[in-house]
Amino acid sequence: MNASYTSTLWAAVYIINSGCSDDAFDYFRAWLIMQGQTTFRRVVADPEVLVEFVESDDIFWEEIMYAPTKAHKLVTGKDNFTEMYIQKYGYGQPTEIVLEWNEDVDKLKALLPKLRANFGGS
Repeated sequence: MNASYTSTLWAAVYIINSGCSDDAFDYFRAWLIMQGQTTFRRVVADPEVLVEFVESDDIFWEEIMYAPTKAHKLVTGKDNFTEMYIQKYGYGQPTEIVLEWNEDVDKLKALLPKLRANFGGS
């Protein structure tokens, strides 16, 4: 999750979905992880490759985010997975900030022109 927490990727999801809250971005990153390591790495390196295989805004998978917690509880009997994860890996700021885009359409066009053309109109 932390490796995919980038401002550029967030901007890409914002374009595809015509908006993206912090929770929705978490759900997208869960979906992205489930696409496999090769796709994950390609998308994190260049979010514009999403244009190759995303056909709609059906790219949010909230339910999968609960799987590690449920598995941990089944194995250990404890409800402390989230606290352990945050303690070990943290949960915070994007790993990189390429451009402070702040929903600015012109900056989004410049940052991700292929996605903007495909999902965001002119």
